Amino acid sequence: MTPSVEKVLSVMKDAFGDGILNIAVRPVEGGVVKKVSSSIVFLEIKRETLYPLVSHLNELYPLHVSCPMANRDRDGQLELVYAFTLFGGRGNYAEIPLIIKVMLPLDDLSLPSLTPIIPGITMMERETLEMVGVDFVGLRDKRRLFTPDALEENMNPLRGKPGDGQPPAIID
Repeated sequence: MTPSVEKVLSVMKDAFGDGILNIAVRPVEGGVVKKVSSSIVFLEIKRETLYPLVSHLNELYPLHVSCPMANRDRDGQLELVYAFTLFGGRGNYAEIPLIIKVMLPLDDLSLPSLTPIIPGITMMERETLEMVGVDFVGLRDKRRLFTPDALEENMNPLRGKPGDGQPPAIID
């Protein structure tokens, strides 16, 4: 049997209480003929909590990467949004969507790579490195995916060049 949202939250709070800045649970309902209820869990965490939290969760309840990493500038920082699911493939509507938000100061865009925990996150981290400029420490393959190698160093198409106040680059 798949643990409940409450059990997952209890495990996270017990292990990482101070590292979790905010928790929200949003109930959702799906289905036309047969209504099914579920919940989405939203966490905002300290940056130093990301690696140990993801590692701990993945040991208990294997994580699945759901979609590319979203990001946005917010309050003079860069917000990274990881979308995971817990309990994928364990039956209809057994999955728990888990959205983890981490804030990075604009003068220190680095996080540990999650590839040792979830190898499939490699492409997502490479894309975020290339497009936004976040350095994933420990990411072994940092080659560009979408832009030419000749692109000016430290030029990130979705953020521009650090410190120049210019809009993102347009690549012909």
